[in-house]
Amino acid sequence: MFKQKIKSISILLILGLLFNGCAKRENDNNYNEDYEKVDTINILEWNDKKINKYIGKNNDGISIDAVVYVYSNKLYTGRVLKSMPTVEDMENVVLDGKKMVEEHTENDLFDDNNNINGKKIDSYYALYEKNNDELKAMFSNNELEGSIVFSDYKKYHFEFDDKKATYLDASNYDMVHYENETLDALHMNVKPFKFYEGIENNNKINEIRFLNMLDDIPFLNSNLGLDYTTIRKVGSNIAEIRYAPNLEFINEKKGVNQVLSPEAIIEIINNEYKNGNISVSNDWVIDRITLGYIETKDENVIPVWIFTSNFLGDEIVTYAFDAVTGKIVFDFGRGDTEQ
Repeated sequence: MFKQKIKSISILLILGLLFNGCAKRENDNNYNEDYEKVDTINILEWNDKKINKYIGKNNDGISIDAVVYVYSNKLYTGRVLKSMPTVEDMENVVLDGKKMVEEHTENDLFDDNNNINGKKIDSYYALYEKNNDELKAMFSNNELEGSIVFSDYKKYHFEFDDKKATYLDASNYDMVHYENETLDALHMNVKPFKFYEGIENNNKINEIRFLNMLDDIPFLNSNLGLDYTTIRKVGSNIAEIRYAPNLEFINEKKGVNQVLSPEAIIEIINNEYKNGNISVSNDWVIDRITLGYIETKDENVIPVWIFTSNFLGDEIVTYAFDAVTGKIVFDFGRGDTEQ
């Protein structure tokens, strides 16, 4: 946790150094032109395509050396339902049927009903023995995240900042088959994304990150980061599972038939750059362009093109654009959204 805080602080500190202001640049007379759209039935042709482009002059520009990721050509708009695994799910899937006990958190932030800021926090525990020690498995849920953590693995820090991740695809899902089955049994719609491994306290440790999917499309959460579900293991044993809400469309969803291609979005970035309407990260390289979803302020989900750059093992979202209109909905350098 401390390591994650340091990482977050580092991102904030370098933000001012890496991103230039949006000073007005030369006007672009063709900025309002219509950009070419592609039928969604053909959008899978973009998957695995490589795009290399530098926008700007000298060192005052945006560097793109990216691979495009398109997971599905079935795109929709609509509202979504968010749900979390129940305590019964955890008992049956992770604890082999062992029952958990509801735990009230003694904290001034919580009221008598275990609410914090008006939101319910579900908290449970189960006791078990290992090497003659009485240990604890702790499970908690709130509206934004949940976890189950086994106390005997607290001494492990799972620090992989100096490790290069193995990116998982259909060809090597077998290496995380058990973990994938576990999350499927917990009713989580996820896809394996990254695999880290290392040695700590003379034991093999690993961390598998899964992308949370909405109808097979990655989801960009309200904090403008990709939603992950993470399993950490020591040897063959699960040390913890941390997860984001599961997502599914509710009521009627409307199909999207055409979207702008990634190259069309890059044309828009170029024009936004010329007009001084986009921040610039001089030292960062955009290395992934992903077709995903985001929930707008009116709680409607829309498809977006997500541009990310790897920083200390994390995929930092630099820009997100409405995949249909081309409107910028997130700019990391400005830290605001225009959904």
